[in-house]
Amino acid sequence: MGKKVEINGVKLDWESREILEAIVEGGGEGNTSKVKDYTGLNNNTRVKYRFDKLEEANLVEQWQPEAEGGMVPPKRVRLTDEGEDRVSGGVLDGMVGVEPDDEGLSLGERMERL
Repeated sequence: MGKKVEINGVKLDWESREILEAIVEGGGEGNTSKVKDYTGLNNNTRVKYRFDKLEEANLVEQWQPEAEGGMVPPKRVRLTDEGEDRVSGGVLDGMVGVEPDDEGLSLGERMERL
């Protein structure tokens, strides 16, 4: 299992770090599409799961904009005040040792790593 960091009692993995970095690079805001483009993560479920974990750690808040014209827009996310403080304090630097692991990966995703 790869390393994880714990923030506010929530264990965060390397994908959480990548997503947090994408949000920071987006000026403190983002959405599932922009995060996927930045990180290379192509699975909406994985991105949304990490949004939930980052929100549970009080680093981000997320919301689903209302559908327009029958199209559901991407889920939105932005840094909380605590998230901004922790980013300014170097939380991303503290997550450098967080590495990929096989937890939560499908069999196909695990095979791709081999």
